[in-house]
Amino acid sequence: MNTELWKAQLDHVDEKHELAHKRLRVELTEMETHLTGLAASVAQLRINAESPVDAGRIAVPFRLVLLIIGAVVTIIGTVYASTSSIHVQMQSVADQLRSQQEVEQERSVTVKETLQDVQRKQTMQELEIQEVKEMILKGRR
Repeated sequence: MNTELWKAQLDHVDEKHELAHKRLRVELTEMETHLTGLAASVAQLRINAESPVDAGRIAVPFRLVLLIIGAVVTIIGTVYASTSSIHVQMQSVADQLRSQQEVEQERSVTVKETLQDVQRKQTMQELEIQEVKEMILKGRR
């Protein structure tokens, strides 16, 4: 009875071994197929890499061309607008500087005229004081 049990166990292990062996063979066959496909892909990539690119065969979609043109026009417009804005701002600053210079010149002229008026008044007062002194001195004699 012990022998029959051993024989049954041995048959069971043998079946497992056979099934595992079949699975390994199937996996090996699949890997060989996969490896053959990879080798073919590598060979095709090498052929593609070695062959020169024909510029005449390059096709650019119309939408891509429109996108590129739109981007270029947008960039040019932005640059023009910013430089135009800067030009206007610089012109505005220059106008403000000119007007400030004019105001400063007017102030300078006004200050000079006021100073001349003050000097005239001072001279007049000095003359009046001199006359008063002379009158006082004549009156004492």
